[in-house]
Amino acid sequence: MAACANPAPTNGVFAGIPYDSTVAYSYDGEGGQEIMDDGVLSGRISKTAVLNGKQTAAITDILSDKSTYGGPLAACFDPHLGLVFYREGKPAAYISVCLACNYLVSSVPIQDEGGFSDNGAKAIADFEKGLGF
Repeated sequence: MAACANPAPTNGVFAGIPYDSTVAYSYDGEGGQEIMDDGVLSGRISKTAVLNGKQTAAITDILSDKSTYGGPLAACFDPHLGLVFYREGKPAAYISVCLACNYLVSSVPIQDEGGFSDNGAKAIADFEKGLGF
């Protein structure tokens, strides 16, 4: 796995993560499977993107912004976007996102975590599109 040449500091609630690379995964989390399970990466990955510092800062800005949250939740949790912060090739933190049910699970506690607002869901979807997911 290639590391970011110059990883930008993560923002907001993610500021304390010691990492040297961030990877985004498009995957099938049907049945509530998170991107990481007991330190093991999901086997259902369809696309991978190593994020540069600007991309890492952008997604952590989105996920740390209080306005990203406040929408309703659905009953499902079938995530399709996974983000893993790595340090020396080992997972340091992860996030599993399900836009269908408007929710995420993060190994880093997020204040105001809950359903995504319309603008929050759009920002996450736009980020994914920018990655070609």
